[in-house]
Amino acid sequence: MPQPYDITDVRESTRVMRKTFNGKNKQELNRFVQDPIKECDYIVDQAVNKEDQTELEPDFGLQDPSVWKEEFSIEFLDAKRSPQMFRAFYVPFYSRSKCIFNNYTLYKNIAPKQAGKITYTGKTKHKASQKDI
Repeated sequence: MPQPYDITDVRESTRVMRKTFNGKNKQELNRFVQDPIKECDYIVDQAVNKEDQTELEPDFGLQDPSVWKEEFSIEFLDAKRSPQMFRAFYVPFYSRSKCIFNNYTLYKNIAPKQAGKITYTGKTKHKASQKDI
């Protein structure tokens, strides 16, 4: 998961290795949002088949449409439910009928903003005041 760049030396900002990075592809809990409604202005979500949804990965658009408004959506191949042959080789006018697609959707948070929203600036994070929001 990404983190803000270290801007102390702009020329080296993309090369800096941090103590919170690891080379083992393990999750870093300090990179997860606890409450997306309070902490996120936008969310990119893949709407997956209902049996693939979990409590940790809900369909945000269906879960709370009064908070998340769809801004943009694009199809994405569902590899789990599409035949391998048609994922590998495209046959015009035929492949589309055999493959299953999900949508990647950009949602905008339309819930009223609250004081205390966490914002990230440079290396530190701080709580925003009402005038910052």
